[in-house]
Amino acid sequence: MSFQETLDVEQTMIKIMLDICKKKDTNAEWQFIETHKEKSKFARTDGILVKNGYMVASVENRGRYNVTWEYVKSQNSWLLTEAKLLSNIELSKTLQIPFIFCGFFPNENIYATLQVTDNKGNVIIKYEVAETWAKKHKNTEDKVKKRNAYIPIKQFKVYKIY
Repeated sequence: MSFQETLDVEQTMIKIMLDICKKKDTNAEWQFIETHKEKSKFARTDGILVKNGYMVASVENRGRYNVTWEYVKSQNSWLLTEAKLLSNIELSKTLQIPFIFCGFFPNENIYATLQVTDNKGNVIIKYEVAETWAKKHKNTEDKVKKRNAYIPIKQFKVYKIY
């Protein structure tokens, strides 16, 4: 995905998240405060979910045009770099809010969420870590060894978006 496609799908994901939150609590005022993607292309989190003026979760969004939910399910896990995972866990501990990992498959209208930590930053999911070859970052073909977290797919809550 291009940088602009990533930005576009993240905006859709934010709207979906806010819609889900508004359906669960119609009396609350919900907003999402984003990291500035053009200034900080390698931010460790995508933003903070806010309810009635208070931070309630840190959020990492991953949109996928090039793979299907069925493919990810067939792999039994979702890959996230360990560095990004650990940074978000630390942010959760620092801010005393849960960390939520979200995925979206726009070609299938499937949105998935996973609460990774509780409101104290304690990890509440199971995952494994392994070192693999991967792109240095999404804007290059250069490969480096990275430690990746393999998050079991069965832990995600899945929504069909209409």
